[in-house]
Amino acid sequence: MLQAFNYLNPVNLVFGAGAINGIGDRVKALGGSKAFLVTGKSSAKRSGALDRVQRLLAASGVGAFVFDKVVPNPTTTLCVQGAEAARSEGCDAVVGLGGGSALDAAKSIAFAINNLGDLPDYIFGRRAQKGQVPPIVLVPTTCGTGSEGNCFSVLTDPATGDKKSLRHPSIFPSVSIIDPALMTSLPSKILGEVAFDAVCHLMEAHLAKNAQPLTDLMSLKGLTLVVNCKNFSPCFLAGFL
Repeated sequence: MLQAFNYLNPVNLVFGAGAINGIGDRVKALGGSKAFLVTGKSSAKRSGALDRVQRLLAASGVGAFVFDKVVPNPTTTLCVQGAEAARSEGCDAVVGLGGGSALDAAKSIAFAINNLGDLPDYIFGRRAQKGQVPPIVLVPTTCGTGSEGNCFSVLTDPATGDKKSLRHPSIFPSVSIIDPALMTSLPSKILGEVAFDAVCHLMEAHLAKNAQPLTDLMSLKGLTLVVNCKNFSPCFLAGFL
């Protein structure tokens, strides 16, 4: 019997070494004149990625306001604070730079710019989404979460401790720039951890009850690429040492 399925992923995934060099033009093409640049507290600064993105945006005539308050497991209140800052600064695009937490926070901040109130109200369906979400451009600096390719944003509600996903088609990224050169500065331990994260996601996708032909193709190909990577074994082991 043929399996019925539906697959939708409208994200423009731009992959390649040096792909980050086009970020300014891409944000500008989406109508962005001032980007709300969401990132973590230290890693993007240490690697030079944050300065590089700011320079590339400026070279294309796009301003930037840096919001560097993201921590692992970002909270709903942090994202509401970010949205308030984005409105105050007059930002008309959101750029997320970093690992999964920074990318998830960027998507929720973009959502909250025009969807006022507490984010848990939207997560649990107590309030309907309204208002236009500004363009979202994501730049992952790790390879574990896949946040750059979906419309989910995992958040923690500090009032209850609940960790749930904001899920809405409006937070599909407009563009995700996946530049593997940005990941070369990752320490072996961190690279091992995110590689294991990627393997887990790929296994979940393949073994899920609602797996379908397209997800099977991608998950099996992904597993092959990860396991055959010459640096996989030492980095994978480093993640557990």
